[in-house]
Amino acid sequence: MRPFILPLLLSVNLGIAGHTPLHAQGKRIHFVSPKYKPLDGQVSVGLMGGTLNYQGSIASGFSFLFMADFLKTTNSSLSWGTDLKLGLDNKNGLGIPMSIANVAVAYLSNGNAASDEGNRNYTGYYEFPLLLRYNYGFGSTFETDKKVGFYVGGGMTYIITGYLANTGYAESISFFGTVLEAGIRVQHLQIGLSKVFSLRQPLGPITNNPCMYEMTISCLIKKND
Repeated sequence: MRPFILPLLLSVNLGIAGHTPLHAQGKRIHFVSPKYKPLDGQVSVGLMGGTLNYQGSIASGFSFLFMADFLKTTNSSLSWGTDLKLGLDNKNGLGIPMSIANVAVAYLSNGNAASDEGNRNYTGYYEFPLLLRYNYGFGSTFETDKKVGFYVGGGMTYIITGYLANTGYAESISFFGTVLEAGIRVQHLQIGLSKVFSLRQPLGPITNNPCMYEMTISCLIKKND
């Protein structure tokens, strides 16, 4: 019996140390890797547009959504996370192409005059929210078989944006705010609307109820099925 004691002890020790199941077939020992289920949640990338009280300035850029479910049923979930937004703000909503054109003109002219003038026509747009959402249907959990879904939620955010000053040039401004949002999902297409109520008043030239109105069109990368 002694020749079998050492392999038996070795198998037990390896199983305890590795915390993984073992299968013995003759003299060979096979490790079975545990299977982990992916974390339920929502991930999307898209385009956004917004305006601060329609004060002659429009923000445009990109949206990056990262949400994780912490409570769920088969067809619904509660999730928390962020929807980062990065872009530029100017009176036509064309801050990104204008900035590219401005850099090209400055490079070709080998001067800074065009660049300095162009930079005054737009400002950066950045948003860093912390969100809580209720999701239903498509995109809510891996188990759902719904083809259409929606979400409603809210939270807090910090925004850096711009407005059109009396000088005719864009001026940068920042503020903390509370968010209300809602959206629909049809397969991988996600369309959302949100409104940010500024906690800072007055906000530049806006003295009465400054708010940021936003729309996002994005692609849901993570299909929950």
